[in-house]
Amino acid sequence: MRYLLLTALLGSALPAWAATPLLRVNDPQSPVVLSQVKVAASLFGGMAETTVELQFKNKSGRLLEGELQFPLLAGQQVSGFALDIDGKLRDAVPVEKEKGRAIMDDVVRNQIDPALLEKTAGNQYRLRIYPLPANGSRTVRLRYSELLQGDKGTWQYRLPMGYATGEAKVEVRIQACSGVEPGVSGPAGLHTQRKGELYEMAFTGDAGAAKDIRVTVPQAVGAQAYTEARQGDQWFVASVPATVADAKPRPTPLGLTLIWDASTSAADDDHAAQLALLGRYFKQWPDMAVELIVLRNEAESPQRFLVTGGDWSSLRKALQQTRYDGATALGRLPKVAAGRDVLLFTDGVQTWGSRGMPVVQGGNWYTISASGKHDAAWLSLQASINGGSWINLQQLGVDEAASRLLQRRSRLSLGKGDAMDSLVLQSPEPVSGRYVLAGRLVADEGKLQMTEALPDGRIMVHALKVKAGASQPGIANLWAQLMLEKGEADPKGNRTEIRRLSQQFGLVTSSTSLLVLERAADYVRHEVNPPVTDLLLKEEVLDLLAGRKQQQADEDRQHWSKLLAALEEKRSWWKTRYPEARENLKQKLGPLMGEPPMPAAMPAPVAESAPSAPRQQFEKMEVVPSPVRRAKVDTSVSIKLQPWKPDDPLVATLRSQPVEQVYEGYLQARSAMGRNAGFLLDVAQLLVEKGRKDLALRVLSNLVEQELDNRHMLRVLAYRLREWKLWDEAIWVLETIRDMAAKEPQSWRDLGLAYAEAGRPQLAVDTLYEVVKRSWDERFAEVDLIALGELNAIAAKVGKKVNLSKVDPRLLGNMPVDVRAVMTWDADNTDIDLWVTDPDGEKTYYGNLRSRMGGRISRDFTGGFGPEEFMQRVAKPGKYVVEANYFGERQQLISGPVTLQLNLFTHWGKPNEAHKVMTLRLKQPKATVLVGEFEVKPD
Repeated sequence: MRYLLLTALLGSALPAWAATPLLRVNDPQSPVVLSQVKVAASLFGGMAETTVELQFKNKSGRLLEGELQFPLLAGQQVSGFALDIDGKLRDAVPVEKEKGRAIMDDVVRNQIDPALLEKTAGNQYRLRIYPLPANGSRTVRLRYSELLQGDKGTWQYRLPMGYATGEAKVEVRIQACSGVEPGVSGPAGLHTQRKGELYEMAFTGDAGAAKDIRVTVPQAVGAQAYTEARQGDQWFVASVPATVADAKPRPTPLGLTLIWDASTSAADDDHAAQLALLGRYFKQWPDMAVELIVLRNEAESPQRFLVTGGDWSSLRKALQQTRYDGATALGRLPKVAAGRDVLLFTDGVQTWGSRGMPVVQGGNWYTISASGKHDAAWLSLQASINGGSWINLQQLGVDEAASRLLQRRSRLSLGKGDAMDSLVLQSPEPVSGRYVLAGRLVADEGKLQMTEALPDGRIMVHALKVKAGASQPGIANLWAQLMLEKGEADPKGNRTEIRRLSQQFGLVTSSTSLLVLERAADYVRHEVNPPVTDLLLKEEVLDLLAGRKQQQADEDRQHWSKLLAALEEKRSWWKTRYPEARENLKQKLGPLMGEPPMPAAMPAPVAESAPSAPRQQFEKMEVVPSPVRRAKVDTSVSIKLQPWKPDDPLVATLRSQPVEQVYEGYLQARSAMGRNAGFLLDVAQLLVEKGRKDLALRVLSNLVEQELDNRHMLRVLAYRLREWKLWDEAIWVLETIRDMAAKEPQSWRDLGLAYAEAGRPQLAVDTLYEVVKRSWDERFAEVDLIALGELNAIAAKVGKKVNLSKVDPRLLGNMPVDVRAVMTWDADNTDIDLWVTDPDGEKTYYGNLRSRMGGRISRDFTGGFGPEEFMQRVAKPGKYVVEANYFGERQQLISGPVTLQLNLFTHWGKPNEAHKVMTLRLKQPKATVLVGEFEVKPD
C-alpha cells in the first residue's frame, strides 16, 4: 500500500500507532501527490472557522479510489465539505451514516463520481473520494469550526502545516478580529497587516517553506457575544470570564479506584505524563488505599495497593509493566463507593461492546486522556455527571492537569433565559479562564442570570445581555456543535436528536455523514436532497422525481415476482425424484448457466397498512414426506472438516509451544504483525485449541481496536465469535454491522442466524424476513430465497414459539434436506465459488446448477459476501467433497486475504440436525481449498 504520509490534517501530531495517513489509494505503485493547499481562517472572540482546500494529483495512468483519514482536536467540528464536479466545487449534503455508505458503495461500483465524509470513532474522520482520474486531479474543500483554547488571558489558534509536502503550492489567509495586533509565529514570509478592524496574516510559497502557524489573540476583558441569523432564527455564542478566586484543595478522598486502559490503542499514550500526574496526586495525599483495575475487552479483577508516606513504587511498577493488548470495553466500568476518587485513564473511544448513557456510579470521576485520538463528548460527560473533570494531558500539560485534578474549581450553572432558549454550556467549569455558552434569541435582546460557585464557597450571580447584531458566520454551527457534544456521549440513546441537528446544520456526527453525488439521477435514485447552493442541479432533480414513485412500485412488484418464481422452482426440485435423466434436467432448467424459467408476473403482497384479503385465500405449501423418497434405506451422515493450517511460519512455531509462550510470542511479534488480521485470527484460534479462550478473545478483539469502523473486519470477528458460540458478543458485533450496512442483506441474514443460535427464535424470524421482503441490489439475487429457507427451518424447529402472522403465507413451508453447505465471505466485490463433488464424481457449481443425483446449488454471487448454498434432499451413500474456489476480486481498495466461513449441516431442518462450522482464509485469486466432506452411510 502506498501512502501520502501525512500524520495530521487539522489536529496535533498523533502517536505512532494512530498516525493514520492522509491519503490511501488502491494501487501501491501509483503515485498520488498533494499539489495545492489553500487555507482561509477567521478568528473572533475565542472562536474560529477554518476552510482547507486540497488538490490531489494522480500521476499514474490508472483510475484510483482515495481515502483521506484525519483527526480533529477537542472543540473542533466539521461543518462543511465539497468536491469538484465538472470543474466546480459542489457542496455535500447530510445523510444518515449507514445510508451514505450504501450509496457510496453502489455508486463506486457503477464507476460514477461520489465522495463521502464520515466520523469513524471519537475525533477520527474518513473521507472517501472516487475517482482519482488517471493523470488527473481532484479537489476537496473541508470547513471546520472550533472553540479556541487559551492561556494567561489569550486565545491561541494553531494551523498545522506538516501535511503540505512535496511539490504542493501553499496559500494561507487568516483574519483576526482583535483590538491589538495578534502574536504570530510561522514560516518565513508570513506577514501581518491591518485591514480596518481586522488583522490579516498571509503566506504564499512552496510546501518546503511551510511551517505550523500559531496566532495568539488577547481575550476581551468582559463578556463577549456573537450572533448569526440563520434559517429564520437568531443564534448566539457568548464568552463570560470566570471570577478570579484563590485555589483550594479538594477534600481528602476515602480511597482511590484507578482504572487503567490497557487496550492496544493505549500502548502509545503519553505514559510518562500519566505517571507524573499520579506522582502529584500521591504528593498531595501520601497515604491512600488504592484498587487498580486494568481494562481491556474485559475489566480485570482489582489489584490492591497501600500507598504510605507517598511511596507508590509498587503501584508504579505494576503500571510500567502493563502489557497493552485487546479492545476497549468502557461499558464494563465498575461501581464505586461514594467518597472515593476514580481516575479513569483512557482515550474514551469504545471499541468493544455496547455503551449506553453514563450512569452516576458513586465517587468523584476524573477522566484523563493522553492521546491525540479521543472521544471528548464521552470523556467530558462521564466526568461531569460524577462531580469530576475531563483532563486532556496532551493539551494541558502536567502542571495544569494537576491543578484541575487536585483543587476545587469554580462551577457555573445557568438560570432561565428571558427571550432566549435552547441554552447549552460548553462546560460547567471554566475553560481557559472563561465560560462559553450558546443559545437562541427569540427577540432582539435576551437576558440570562447565571450562578457561579467559587472554590472558597462563595456564590456569585452574573447577568448576561445579548443583542441581535451583525451576523457572524459559524455561530449557529457552534451552538449545534455544543448540543451535539452532549448528545454524542450516548449516540444510541440520542440518535434521533443527533440526526435532526446534523441534518439541520450539515454537520458530521456518529449518525450522519456528508455526501456528494455526480448526477441528478443519483440524488433521485437514492432519495438524497441536492445542495441548496446548486440551483440547476436542484431543478433537474425535481424534474426526475416525478416518475420515481411509479418506478419504485414497479421494482417492488418485480421483487416479489422473482421471489415467488424462484420459490416455485425450488419446491419443484424438492419434490422431484432423483436420479433424473440429464435430458429432463435440461428441459426443466434450460441452459445450465441460465436462470430458471420465469412465470407471468405476480402481484406483490398487499401493504400492511391497506385492507388485506382474507389470509385463507392464499395457498400455503403443505410439507409432507416425499412419495418418491426411498422407503427401505435410511442413511447416517457425518461431517469431516479439513483442519485449517495457517502457512505463517511464526504461527507454526508457536503451535508447539506452551500456552504462556504462545501469548508471549504473539506480543513480541505484534509490532510487525499486529495489523495483519490473518495473524490475529491464527493466534486466537491457537489459543482456543490450547484452552485459553479468554486470551483468544483478547487477541481477536484487536480486529476492531485497529479498524474503528470497518464492517468487513467486523464480519471476520463475527464469524469467529459464532464459531466459538459466544452469542452475546457475536450479536453485539452483528447488530453494529446491521446498523452500519443496512443496505446489504447479509447484515440482516447474519444477525438473524445468530439470534436463532442464541435461542431467540422470534427475533431470528423477524430479522430474516427483512431479507425476504426487501428489494436488494441485483448483485444479491436469491439471497432472499436462502433466507426464506432458513426462516422456515427455524420456525419448524420451535413450532408455536414464533409468531408468523407477518410472513406472507405463500412463503411458508419447511423443506428439510440430508446435506447442506453454506459459504459466506467478508470481502465486497469478490467472487468465491462453492464446489461440491458427489459420490458419482459430478461437481455441482455455478456452471452445473443441478446434479443428476439431486444436488442443487444457488445462484453465483460474483459481487461479494455470499451466501452460496448447496443442498441435497436425499443423499446417496458415499463422500461429498466440499471446496472453495477464489475466482477473483474487483475491490477499489486492497484489503488483503479474504476470510470465508463455511457451515456444513446434516439433516438440516429436521429434529436431528447437526452442524459444524469452519473459518479460513484465501490469499490469492484462483486458489482452491478443500474445506470438508460429508460421508453418507446406509444404516
